[in-house]
Amino acid sequence: GLVLWLAPLIDLAANGSAVLLANGSEVQVDSLVVAQTQAQDRIWASRIEDVNGFDGVSGFIRVQPGDGTSVRNLFRLGRLLYAAKDQSLWAISDTGAGEPVSWPIEMVSDVVGASGPNAIGVGDGFAVICGRNGVFLFDGTSPVSISKEIDPTWRQVNWNYGHLIWCVVDRDEQTVYIGVPWSSGSPASEITRVFTIDYSMGWEDGARNWSPWTVAAASCALSLRSTGARVPLFGGKTLNNVVYSLGVWGTALADAGTAIPYQYDTSLLSLPSVAVRHLFG
Repeated sequence: GLVLWLAPLIDLAANGSAVLLANGSEVQVDSLVVAQTQAQDRIWASRIEDVNGFDGVSGFIRVQPGDGTSVRNLFRLGRLLYAAKDQSLWAISDTGAGEPVSWPIEMVSDVVGASGPNAIGVGDGFAVICGRNGVFLFDGTSPVSISKEIDPTWRQVNWNYGHLIWCVVDRDEQTVYIGVPWSSGSPASEITRVFTIDYSMGWEDGARNWSPWTVAAASCALSLRSTGARVPLFGGKTLNNVVYSLGVWGTALADAGTAIPYQYDTSLLSLPSVAVRHLFG
């Protein structure tokens, strides 16, 4: 059906600042955008060798139409394009012999899917896929579950807002960051938990290391700094206009401006005639 999106109308003043239009103002509408509210199984693609050219005949790819689920994410691995729906994963091949509408599509999994547009992180030759059925490692063969050890915890994700989940792979530090909305979070409609996966020792069971953080971060991205290093930056809670970075381990004395409580205890030094010195800290 037709959805009308109602929102305050804003104009730009002569100095470039935003001005809220008063009630009763007359505006000229150049175009209307119809938002499709049903499941989206269509991927729009430009014509071959014409990146700005789109048409409704040959410029789209249908991914398992009619199954009631939507395409949530697209990513490239090797020479293939992959489309992740809510609970399935599909491989799309560019044959080089025709427009996108003719490209073959093959199912990779009917279990593994992505919960939202940012729920897949891509590393060197692999992707980490986050969805309702868990977190999976995909290297172009068969997806493998890497969240079995935290399955009871993963079930506490607030899936009413699962589309907000984000996943970022830090290739330099061999760490994956995953932000999720928490069922008991405050508010439950925002990202209030971050999971990290240390895969420096490998992806196998017992080698990877999961860690939960009670961090509210609406987004995450790797930023290229002036030193040449790529570091993760975390966007604060919705509309708080704050970006956080990770402190240097062992040197940070505060967490987002709040002092980290700590204490250091020592023992009295023994007399010189006593062989053992009682020191602890």
